[in-house]
Amino acid sequence: MHCTNKKDVAAWWQELKNKDITIRRYTNADIDSLGSTNYKIVLQENLDEWLSGGSHTTFWHLKQLMINLKKNNVEIPVVATRLGDHMFVDPGGSRLAVLEHLGTKNIDVDVIYPKEHIDKLQLGDYLNIESYQALLEPYEKIGVNYSMEMCYDVDCMTCRNNNVIHNGAFRYSVTWDSPWFYVADYHDWYEQNKDTVVKDIMDWYVV
Repeated sequence: MHCTNKKDVAAWWQELKNKDITIRRYTNADIDSLGSTNYKIVLQENLDEWLSGGSHTTFWHLKQLMINLKKNNVEIPVVATRLGDHMFVDPGGSRLAVLEHLGTKNIDVDVIYPKEHIDKLQLGDYLNIESYQALLEPYEKIGVNYSMEMCYDVDCMTCRNNNVIHNGAFRYSVTWDSPWFYVADYHDWYEQNKDTVVKDIMDWYVV
């Protein structure tokens, strides 16, 4: 078993079909075409939060992504939905910020869009995803159990359970049972490096 809630995914998938929602997996899409946030701002803001005594969580996540993606391909597509009249990427913002910092130009994207609007997108080559099993393939290949959290076209239980604002019809994200792209512990790293002096505070991402 990898996906632990396949019945829920199957029900969500049927809802997509009922609402004429199309899912395409764009392969090798130009990152600049995704309208991503300025990566320098993302990296700086989360570094500043950690340095000022705030949460280390996002800084650590970005740091580990940077270490991993310097040596490895992105294993999982980012997810894009239609928010208002524009495309909205989530989850995947952290990956986009790190990849832009590293100078990577392309990424795979799962686009979940109303059928009437999807052909307006010009993101390159794609595959139409015809089953929820095909959607899950990249996650299954990781080999770690996970659950899929799915949104619908209005404020839904997933949003309420996660205490977030509903921000994209039919978006989805995955919660892993255990970390898979890094095993380093923040607290161990901090104890070993807390006295380090850096010339540029952005160097904390590579210490």
